[in-house]
Amino acid sequence: MSRRSRIPTEPRIARLIIVWLTPDELKAQIEGDLREGYRYRREINGGWRARIWYWRQLFSPDVLALRREVKMRRGRHQRSEVAMTARGWLSDVRYAVRVMKKNPGFSSVVLATLALGIGANTAVFSVVNSVLLRPLPYPESEQLAMVFRSVPRFGFTHSTASYPDFNDWRAETTSFSSLGAYGYTTLTYMGDDGAERWTGHRVTADLMTLLQVPAAVGRIFAPEEDLPGADRAILLSFGLWQARFGGDPGVVGTRLTLNGEPYTVVGVMPVDFSFPSRSTSFWVPLRGDAERMERDSNFLSVLGRLAPGVAVEHAQVEMERIAGRIDATAPRANEGYGILVEGRHAFVVSNARTALLVFWGAVALVLMIACANVANLMLARGTARRNEIAVRTALGAARGRIVRQLLTESAVLGVAGGVLGLGLAAVLLRMFVKLGTGQVPRLDGVGIDPIALGFTAFVSVAAGIVFGTVPAWLGSRSNLHESLKEGGQGAGIGRLGRRVQHSFVVAQLTLAVVLTIGAALLVNSFLRLTSVEPGFDPENVIAARVSPPQPERPSMGGMSEEEMMAMMQSVMQSRALFFDELLQRSRSLPGGTSAGWSFSLPFGSINFSRVVLPEGMEVADRERPVVRGNIVAGDYFTTMGISLLRGRGFTDADAQSSPSVLIANETMAEAFWPGEDGIGRRIRIGDGDGPWTTVVGVVADVRQRSLAEEQPPMYYRPLSQVGWPDAMYVAVRTRISPMDLVAGLRREVWAMDSRVPITDVSSASELIAESVAEARFRTLVLSTFGVFAMLLAVVGIYGVMAYTVGNRTREIGIRMALGAHQGNIVKLVLGTGLGLTATGVGIGVLAALGLTRFIESMLFGLAAHDVVTFGVVALGLGGVSLLATYLPARRAARIDPLKSLRYG
Repeated sequence: MSRRSRIPTEPRIARLIIVWLTPDELKAQIEGDLREGYRYRREINGGWRARIWYWRQLFSPDVLALRREVKMRRGRHQRSEVAMTARGWLSDVRYAVRVMKKNPGFSSVVLATLALGIGANTAVFSVVNSVLLRPLPYPESEQLAMVFRSVPRFGFTHSTASYPDFNDWRAETTSFSSLGAYGYTTLTYMGDDGAERWTGHRVTADLMTLLQVPAAVGRIFAPEEDLPGADRAILLSFGLWQARFGGDPGVVGTRLTLNGEPYTVVGVMPVDFSFPSRSTSFWVPLRGDAERMERDSNFLSVLGRLAPGVAVEHAQVEMERIAGRIDATAPRANEGYGILVEGRHAFVVSNARTALLVFWGAVALVLMIACANVANLMLARGTARRNEIAVRTALGAARGRIVRQLLTESAVLGVAGGVLGLGLAAVLLRMFVKLGTGQVPRLDGVGIDPIALGFTAFVSVAAGIVFGTVPAWLGSRSNLHESLKEGGQGAGIGRLGRRVQHSFVVAQLTLAVVLTIGAALLVNSFLRLTSVEPGFDPENVIAARVSPPQPERPSMGGMSEEEMMAMMQSVMQSRALFFDELLQRSRSLPGGTSAGWSFSLPFGSINFSRVVLPEGMEVADRERPVVRGNIVAGDYFTTMGISLLRGRGFTDADAQSSPSVLIANETMAEAFWPGEDGIGRRIRIGDGDGPWTTVVGVVADVRQRSLAEEQPPMYYRPLSQVGWPDAMYVAVRTRISPMDLVAGLRREVWAMDSRVPITDVSSASELIAESVAEARFRTLVLSTFGVFAMLLAVVGIYGVMAYTVGNRTREIGIRMALGAHQGNIVKLVLGTGLGLTATGVGIGVLAALGLTRFIESMLFGLAAHDVVTFGVVALGLGGVSLLATYLPARRAARIDPLKSLRYG
């Protein structure tokens, strides 16, 4: 190897670093200078010194200065480009505003269409965000979970638990860091204007700690206040504190007499605390123990906070194991029971989730129809602007610059439509809150918050881009020569543009058919639901829940069993006298015709079920059928208009000492004694071997919970044989307006005892209306969106056909000049409209066949693919669309050929 070949060459790594660090415009110059310098020094000083020199040049002041100068120049250039771009966008926006002002009619139609679509989406998103997406108002609320008992044989999946079961769960679980429980209760407070019934909950003392919510005034419960025999304490809700005590902080520490017992107010909860519901007015400690509360007394809802890192599924497995062990030790009390763990948020919103998601899908369809409608309008307007675009192109404007201008105009329209849509959203939200309160949870706190504003901004810009992209792309394809030669006379958007317009019309009709069919199914379902006979006559019937006065409870310490029985007998007798006297007073009210007592009312919230054993049926206790029950007195069946089909009603002879009797409904008689009248047959009510009860009458079936419910077996017992419960409903039939009787009823009750509260006052008709309120809300909302969609689609097809006629004026004039009749012209235009209508409706029907399954659970009495509903909607929307096509066709038939040829 020669000496020259061993001389080191130019450093490769140093050269690569220079290439990487040096600005592009200096790379060739610096690399060439360094190469020449390296070769020169290699000849004079040798290769190794030349390499050292080459490496030193990477950090020479000259190279660094050049690099800094280029970077500064590049930064100034970039900032200049950003400023120029910003000025260009501002210029585009100003021009877009001028175009809007120049065409107020066009702009008004576009803005109204967009405001409708965006406003509806904003309103429904606000509801969905508030109800489904927003966390519960408690710290780390995702850790909260409910623990339910399930009773498959009764059909209960979310049932309550007993106090002993809750105690055992709390002691053994490791999946929950803490468990709390609560149960519904009421207290009577004597106010200046009479007795008041407060609704609240008995809770374990650690429930507020579990929720991590401190009191707004005072404190929450102390652990010792939950022990048996402890002094009674009470927490007030913020609303009750304001309404009853005027927000006086001094109420904390005072004693209130409630139900004849002293309660000390220990605190007031925050204004936004409403656990477990908005109707909760107070909380009192449970003060329970497993010895005083039986394991088969299920009245508690259980709430827990999951331990860190524990999922609901893991807790479910553990609670099944714990409950299985407990149930094995108490087979009679917990026989056939299961357990269910469910997130608190999922439980609260479970009933509303499907309906809200359907609403959101519906308004998304409305927005898409609105965008298609506006896109068609933009395409039509693009025809009038072909000359403008051609001139811009002739002056050197690139196609991208034209597209940017047109998209900016669309975005400005979208944002303006979104601003107007906020006003419509506010109106729709007020309607949702008014109609949906009581049917949709967490609806009272809904509003247009920053998240909703961000959603509106996004939808507005996105809608502007969506409806503006195709018109901008087609508008920028203007043929310069043809546009300038035609001068705007008769220039159209071309064959491709017409196809796009027709595609938008078909899309509008398709979406409108899907949404209208969904709305029509709900309307049909609601009409079927409200036509169901409730089984009684609700007209002119008023009902109220009345609780007899609570006697003072003496201390039971040292009392013998006979003394306790005598005391209970005295309480029962006092209640019986109270109920009898009030019944007589109710019958004598002005306008009253009859009155009766009932433990529960049809469509009311209070009811009970019992297992029964018909005589002659040999089954195990766990296989006994379950029958719904009620306790009645007085002229209850006559008052409610319930028909007696066979046998007799209850009489004064059905006393406590008389043989036990009942009246069965028709379903129960058919189920237990098919082919017989059932009179004289006997059953046992409840578990075990209780006394036989004889059927003395059969009455018509009465819907108890909802009009949609299949009528189950049901029996009625006379109040005199069952006992006298703490509260009963008094029902009065009147000859006048039921609500006009309320004041008189309250006056009669307080004339007997001013300590007696009257609650749940309502007419029977109101109870039925409330039972269908949720279905009415769903139907009204979806029907409103269906009407919006139909109107937008019809307006869309009318606009396209009117544009088509206007654009083909010269052609139509030529046809008429050559002998075409008016009928031929009408057929020509109607043919186009018929084709679009048939295509859109056909595709819409096919799409609806797949999408209506999402609302199947909301329907009553018909299938999601109901042929009649599909046919009526298809024919109706098709007919309206053809009518919208006929109007431009008739106008086309009246075109004057001479004028069209002269000015076409």
